[in-house]
Amino acid sequence: MVRGVDGYYNVLKVIEELKDETNITIAYTVNPWNSREDYLHVLEITKKYNLNLETVIYDDVKLFNTEFVGDRLLYDVSDLMDNGLNRKFILLYKKWLEGLRIPCLSIRVNTYVMPNGDVRLCHGTDVVLGNLYERSFDEIWRSRETRKILKLYTNCNKCYGHCHRMFDLGVLEKTKFLPKFILKRLWGDFEYELLFESTGRRK
Repeated sequence: MVRGVDGYYNVLKVIEELKDETNITIAYTVNPWNSREDYLHVLEITKKYNLNLETVIYDDVKLFNTEFVGDRLLYDVSDLMDNGLNRKFILLYKKWLEGLRIPCLSIRVNTYVMPNGDVRLCHGTDVVLGNLYERSFDEIWRSRETRKILKLYTNCNKCYGHCHRMFDLGVLEKTKFLPKFILKRLWGDFEYELLFESTGRRK
């Protein structure tokens, strides 16, 4: 099933037809409606056709009007993954459920534009920065109000959305050798030691 639609054989057909023409990435979402066995099957397919595999965790986000069903602590697949940022994203999920705070840095470079012209802060909140029918994107993005909102929501830790957290962890991974006082000045008072311990910071 892909987004609730049984298109399994159509997906395989597309892979067969395009595998030699371009690089293909399969995005697998760990969620309450599939299982570790499903992941193993998809992993087998990616190895057979030499595809890339990106692993995502289901999150109930306002943008998609979804609600989480069942226990948020889903099955673990980190032992089946190669070392890298995607594996760290999966490994940190349980710690996030237990209260680990991660600065939200992605909102400084990503935004969402809705069909009605609303420029949304992110997919996890109802915050609207402005509307393109009223002001240009540059006016909205560079405004004092937007800067204040971005600073305020750096402390937001409500979602574990892949498009946000992978970016956040990527920035933290690249800056992990900076002194802690600089990190705190940049992004606030977060549990950097625990984050870096989980992402392989050297002593």
